Order: sequence, then C-alpha cells, then structure tokens
Amino acid sequence: MTTLAYQSDPSRKAAILTTMRADIAADRLVKGHYWENGKGCAIGCLVRGSSHAAAANLVGMPVEVAGLFDTIFEGLPNGDAMALPVEFLDAIAPGVDLSLVWPRFAHWLLSEEVAATAAKDPACAKAVADVAALFVTWIAGEKPLAAKWERAAGAAGAAGAAAGAGAAAGDAAGAAGDAAWAAWAAGDAAGDAGAAAWAAKDASYGRQRDKLLELLRQAPIMS
Repeated sequence: MTTLAYQSDPSRKAAILTTMRADIAADRLVKGHYWENGKGCAIGCLVRGSSHAAAANLVGMPVEVAGLFDTIFEGLPNGDAMALPVEFLDAIAPGVDLSLVWPRFAHWLLSEEVAATAAKDPACAKAVADVAALFVTWIAGEKPLAAKWERAAGAAGAAGAAAGAGAAAGDAAGAAGDAAWAAWAAGDAAGDAGAAAWAAKDASYGRQRDKLLELLRQAPIMS
C-alpha cells in the first residue's frame, strides 16, 4: 500500500510547517548534528531525534527521500541550508505519491551529474550506465529484482576500486554503487541514497536541491 504525503491532510502539513518555521525563528535549526541540547538539523527538527524512518513516516515519504533531504541540507551553504526545510516541506502537496521521487532523482544524478565524470574510465562509465538503466526500468513501472541491483552494485564497487583511490571516475562509480545498494537493501536505504548524493558532491548541491524540489512538486496526487 502506497503511503501518501501528509496522510492527505492539509492540516497535518500546516502543523509540520508551523513547527519547522518556529524552529528556524528560534535558531534551533543547525547543521552538523541531529538533535542535541534543543537544536538539530533538518531531520532533527522534524522528529526531535535522528531517525530517517520517523521523518519518512511523519511526512509520508520514502525513507530514501528523507536521506536525500538530510544529505543535501548538510551539503548546501549555510544560508541555503536554512531555507531548505521549509522549501522541502512546502513543495510536497498533501495526498501526493512520492514513491518515484527517489528513482527519478537517482537516474538524474547518475545520467546527468555523474556520467561525465565516470566517462574518464570505461569500466566506471559502464557501471554508472548499467545502474542508471535499472532506474529507468523502475520508473517505467517494474522495479528490477534484488539480484540485479546486487550485481550492479558489486560491479560498480569493483570498477571504482580498480580506478584507484581518489580517482574521480572511481568516486562516480561509487555513487552508482551506493544508489544500487539503496534500491536493493531497504534497511540501509536512507544512508545509501544519501551516500550516492554525497559521492556526487562535485556536482553542485544546489542543483541537487533544485532537482529534488522539482520532483516533489511534480509528484502525482492520488485520488
């Protein structure tokens, strides 16, 4: 059963936004830690803790999207980061289905932000393209079997290791591997989704923010 954003309740969205705006006004929103001594990051302020799963349940979003939210918040310059939580929450309409936000973001990240760097090494380029192709299949309506994600993640990891420590193409393959692991291992999904975005950090976090907000706004409302 698909979880819908804010449980299709506009008043729930309004209450969550009100709390976040109050946290920002009171200088409780900070970078660098979840929730300590009455202050915390984007996830910390949402749930007064560190659980991506709790944030996902609160908003009605996949845990991978919570991981992206966390990673992009931490990666943005401070001024942009402080604006992101309200932008993020406001971009989500009550009742939308956010289940394809992560695969669409991952495909964009790999095919448009990571592929150019991976192209410096043929094996890394193939690994990135193979993982991106699996996300295309998912977006089209059929999520590939776990074994395919596992193989793609392993191939990407091997290509990254072969490229050598510190190689940009290897980091690109690592991003593809993290994305594949996020699709394969739901228990670690938020961490691996965030790792994929982090490994692509040479691609502007500002572009990642803009793409995530765009996908949130485009999510379909379910009747």
